[in-house]
Amino acid sequence: MDRRLFRILTGSAAVCRLVAPQLGAQEVIYAQDFEGFSSGTTNLGDESVMTGSANIVNGELQMTTNNAFVLSACWIPPEQVSADGWVAEFDYSITDASQRQPADGFSFNYGSVPPGVLSSMAEEGFPGIVPIISFEVDTWQNGTPEVGPAISVNNVDIPGGFINGDMLADDTSISGSIQIILQQDGTTSFTSTGALTNAAFRNLASGFTLDGSFAFAIAARTGGASQEVRIDNLRIISMEIPDPVNTIEPISSIELIPAGLRLTIPTARGRRIGIEYSPDLTPGSWIELGNFFADGGDPDQSVFTDPDLTRLARRTGFYRAFLREIIP
Repeated sequence: MDRRLFRILTGSAAVCRLVAPQLGAQEVIYAQDFEGFSSGTTNLGDESVMTGSANIVNGELQMTTNNAFVLSACWIPPEQVSADGWVAEFDYSITDASQRQPADGFSFNYGSVPPGVLSSMAEEGFPGIVPIISFEVDTWQNGTPEVGPAISVNNVDIPGGFINGDMLADDTSISGSIQIILQQDGTTSFTSTGALTNAAFRNLASGFTLDGSFAFAIAARTGGASQEVRIDNLRIISMEIPDPVNTIEPISSIELIPAGLRLTIPTARGRRIGIEYSPDLTPGSWIELGNFFADGGDPDQSVFTDPDLTRLARRTGFYRAFLREIIP
C-alpha cells in the first residue's frame, strides 16, 4: 500500500502537509451504532428486521435478557456486493445473573435466512436453513465437548473451526469485540476479545459459496438458564476491489488542543483508517496509534486525537494516515 507521509511541527503552532493514499472506498454493507433510538425501539428505519425479544436498550441492541426461554433475531437485508467477500466487526457484552451456568449464546450468520425467523438453537445459527455459515458464541455445555466459539456451515463445524472452553463464569459479565472475515473464495477468519475462551480462527477453508442474495442475521436465545446479550457498533464492509477513481482528499487540518493533537481526515464514513507516528523516520521507528472506523457526526470526515503529551513535547515528529487494507 502507498503510504505517503505528512509532517507536523508541534509547539506554539502546528504546521502540516499530508497527501492521502489514492485508494478507493470499499462499500459499507451495513453500519449501525444503535444510538438516537428510544429504549424499546424495534424498527430502525434501515430495512433491518428485529424479531422476538430484540430491541434497543440505552443505545445498544439487546438480544436476550436474564430471563428463561427467550428467542431473538436481527435480520439485515442482502446486498449484492457481499458476494465479493466481507468483514463484520461489532462490540458485544454478555451478563449472567441466572445463578447457574450462563446460557445459551448467540451467532452471527450469513446465508438464505428470511426476515422474521427465530432459531430454537440460536447459538448454533439456524439449523435447518441451508446454505448458511454461522459464527457461534456458545456459552452452554451441551455434551462433551460442546461449549465455546465455533464456525459452522449448514450446522456442521468446519475443520479447525471449534475451540472448547467456557466463555464466561457464573454470575459474571464479559465484553469485547468480534471480527469476522469471509473472503470471496470461502476462506474465513473469526476472532474475538473479552471472553475466557476467545475465537481465534484464521484463514480456514469453509467451502462456503458466497451469494449476493444472502442476508445477514444475528440470533440469540436463552433456555432454562439465561444471560443478557447486547450488540453495539456493528459494521459490515465489502471486500470489493476499490474503484481507483474514488479517492480520499488530503487531511484538512491539524491542531493542538488541550487533549493532544487533533487530526481531521476527510474520508467516507465506514472506511478503516490507520494512524502511525515516527519521531525521526528511521527504519522500524513507526508505531501504530490508531486503527479505527471513520465515523461521527460528519459523514465525510473523521477526527483522530493523539493524547500523548510526552510525544508532542518533542516538538517534531512525523505522522502518516492511510486506508487500512483488510488483511485476514
